[in-house]
Amino acid sequence: IIGYENRVTADENFAQARREFAEIHSGGAATVLYELELAEAALSGPWADLGAVELRWVDPATGENRSQATALSGNPSARFSGRDGELAHFGVIVALAADLYGSLTGGPEGAQADVHRDLSILQAQLGSLRRQLGGLDAYDDFAFLLDHIAASVEDRQPEPTRSGYSR
Repeated sequence: IIGYENRVTADENFAQARREFAEIHSGGAATVLYELELAEAALSGPWADLGAVELRWVDPATGENRSQATALSGNPSARFSGRDGELAHFGVIVALAADLYGSLTGGPEGAQADVHRDLSILQAQLGSLRRQLGGLDAYDDFAFLLDHIAASVEDRQPEPTRSGYSR
């Protein structure tokens, strides 16, 4: 789950009825983005098994634990399409940029070069949406913010070391 990598828990803990992992109160809503790395076998066909989703809740009238589950599958080569796809693509870029921004402190030595590369990729992806979404204030504001984040990471890049030998 993008942004929640540090909340790893054992699979068996999810079977505990009273265990709370991502509580959403009545009337609330949430959006969760997952980044999936598919096995080579999943990429060979038109559809891939992506896993399952289970929702659990307590019935307020009876106090009984309830659940509903469904399997997920998808086309691994599908692209974002249409206006909703463009907005979803924008949302993914925002989430991934936030995840990268959060990794700027406390990362391993040399990780900033990777972050800078990944931010550059996200800037290019965002740029590809300019024609469709460029009139949205949210798009313009985020493009400004992403440019500044990328520039600040670039400023933190270590200077290349010189060997002392002339060429």
